[in-house]
Amino acid sequence: MNNNTLKSKLIDTAISELLCGRWDSINMRSISKKSKIKLDQVLKISNSKEELLDLWSQSINFKILDKISLEELKEATIKDRILELMLCRFDVLSGHRREMTALVALARKNAIESVRAFGRIKQSMQYILNLSGAEYQGKIGILKIKILSLIWLVTFKEWYEFKEDDNSVIMSNLDRRLTLAENANNSILNGNR
Repeated sequence: MNNNTLKSKLIDTAISELLCGRWDSINMRSISKKSKIKLDQVLKISNSKEELLDLWSQSINFKILDKISLEELKEATIKDRILELMLCRFDVLSGHRREMTALVALARKNAIESVRAFGRIKQSMQYILNLSGAEYQGKIGILKIKILSLIWLVTFKEWYEFKEDDNSVIMSNLDRRLTLAENANNSILNGNR
């Protein structure tokens, strides 16, 4: 079994345990047993069940590219690229509502997992900035990632509670928030107050 297959199997096992409500009682040894993969091989892929959730989140990020052509995005502004990429991430997540429900419940009951979940969001926003071609280095870059993460979180809450196929309201709200962030960013960079 190659590394990608092993990784997929371990992620699937961890997500399955989460969905069955056994998250608190599992560890890497039990994941090894359930997945029928030797513990030493499991530990080469991941050292903790939480890292497996990080890998799951990364796999969601990579699926964005199945939904959009980066070539087509080149004609759009940076803000519009980010908007499209975020909407694509919501499209990908719409096929994983059960997992999202379980992850939200886990974050709500566990402060440490809540912090980790925000870390995953920040990684996702950095990935989206990278795909969009936006600069995100240095202190301004860190600020951009944090602001986008907060925008994502607020919009995610609406999307999560909305549960409708028509995402026009979500798209409109996300577009408005990104426009506000873009205006604030231009204001900061230009020294305007």
